[in-house]
Amino acid sequence: MPARPPSPTFAPASLTITSPNVPTHDERTLATTTQVVDALENAAGITISEVMLESLLLEFERRGYLECVSYSNTGTAVWDLTDVADRLADVIAAVVVDAVTTWVSDSAHRKC
Repeated sequence: MPARPPSPTFAPASLTITSPNVPTHDERTLATTTQVVDALENAAGITISEVMLESLLLEFERRGYLECVSYSNTGTAVWDLTDVADRLADVIAAVVVDAVTTWVSDSAHRKC
């Protein structure tokens, strides 16, 4: 049997693991589904179904726009909403540009 090297008794400083691209807990925007509903209702002055909003949030998660990071002790999802507004704005802008481009292209073909 080959001899194994001795186990280190301390962790060398060079093994410190950091991830500069992942925000720490303090830098992230976390909210439960209930908190998102409350914020939207207060901001827009409308009533939103928590079940329907959670379905929408799950679809956003499937498409990579946000992440469900855990569940609260009451069973409601906790969402990482960091940069969600920017991500959704980019998607909406791309869809609008595509729609306008198609409309302009269709309009140009009809005139000929």
